[in-house]
Amino acid sequence: MTSRGIRMQTIGLRHWLLRSGCATTRRYLRSAVDLGQELRAAERLPVAQLILADRSTALVPVPAAPAGQAGLLIHSEELVRPLDAAFQETWNQSQIIGSLDHDPLHQLDLRPRRIVALLADGLTDQAIASELGVTDRTVRREVALLCRVLQVDGRFQLGLEIARRGWL
Repeated sequence: MTSRGIRMQTIGLRHWLLRSGCATTRRYLRSAVDLGQELRAAERLPVAQLILADRSTALVPVPAAPAGQAGLLIHSEELVRPLDAAFQETWNQSQIIGSLDHDPLHQLDLRPRRIVALLADGLTDQAIASELGVTDRTVRREVALLCRVLQVDGRFQLGLEIARRGWL
């Protein structure tokens, strides 16, 4: 695509793209990225499905019709402009997806790995800090970093994601 000057940008729901266990879906996404498609993940999408071409044409599926059987083709730039603006805003706020095979465990230093194990044992931040010889603020900072690396929003989700990845 990129060799012909075509830029294809796709935004998917974060929980679907990053946690999809379906091997077929992951192969498809990996192939699309390998062909030059830009892929990003967002928490929410302003429109369930949307195809934009040259910021002058849009194709939007008709929700009442069976999947893939009806769509609204829009050629009016005045009607496409707000759809494009919503897409661009979502694109700019979305997370860039690099490799879909990437598992960040190997990036973690020894201390975050140890924190993961101690969290799994049910220790508090203060107890973990005491065990590691650091402050509880350092433990909270490391837990926040783990949440960012694993793209989760809180400690409960962190525990679920760590278990799902088999890190324990």
